[in-house]
Amino acid sequence: MHKWLKMGAYFLGGLAVTSVTAKYILQRTRNFDWLGKKVVLTKASRGLGLVMARQLIDQGARVAIYARTAVDIDMAIIDLQSHIDARGGVGQVFGSVCDVRKSDSITDFIKKVLNHFGGIDVPNNNILPPERSRLNKRGKRSSAP
Repeated sequence: MHKWLKMGAYFLGGLAVTSVTAKYILQRTRNFDWLGKKVVLTKASRGLGLVMARQLIDQGARVAIYARTAVDIDMAIIDLQSHIDARGGVGQVFGSVCDVRKSDSITDFIKKVLNHFGGIDVPNNNILPPERSRLNKRGKRSSAP
């Protein structure tokens, strides 16, 4: 039971961080020109992250996303590309498989984004790596195991 409570707390914490990030990005959109900006979005293959990707694409951003599986990234790319096509071709999307639990995978993803877009203007991180987000028994952050 304790494990489920812990997982629920992580989920709610991640949801809160993503919600605050989305609100911040949408508020900044009013005062910021996203046209042509190269944005890396984490956790954007579904849910609120996918909504954020659509919003940025609507503003003309070039959005890079990832997922742990090829199926998930393919579904997200199809969704975002159809959104782009329906809006008249504004914005771009790039996606690749990346497992954020593995540093080599993250490095490969960033290299692919740099190669595809030629740079990154706005990195966005909605998550903490698992080794940084663990809490000890007293509810304080612990060092990586």
